[in-house]
Amino acid sequence: PPLTPPPHPAQVHIAPEVLVIVLKRFLGPNTPKLATPVSYGHTLNLSPCSPQPDVEYSLLGVASHAGRLLNGGHYVATVRVDGDGEHGSGPFYHFNDQVQTPVDPAAALRSDAYLLFYERKKARAGGQSS
Repeated sequence: PPLTPPPHPAQVHIAPEVLVIVLKRFLGPNTPKLATPVSYGHTLNLSPCSPQPDVEYSLLGVASHAGRLLNGGHYVATVRVDGDGEHGSGPFYHFNDQVQTPVDPAAALRSDAYLLFYERKKARAGGQSS
């Protein structure tokens, strides 16, 4: 089915430290998964939707579902692990049960994502986000 625009523009009045976006992939427990590709990036700027200045986020992780139905299948995640304390600069890993594999950051941009996790960038002096 085609994507429909929301009935009104989204507003973020208080930006959370971690933003979770749920992509509706199922209409019900026994219906096939919606496979509509969704584009998203490593950064997300919500400043146009918020009265707060500099509401910017870095992609922290993505959860995906493999399988056709909600009540069956397998969940995997691709997650950024901060290593050197520099916000948003750590490597990405793919987690599949007990197996953790380092992956290219592009692997986090999966078109079959189910959950997106974004971490708010810290504001620097002068109003810029880091």
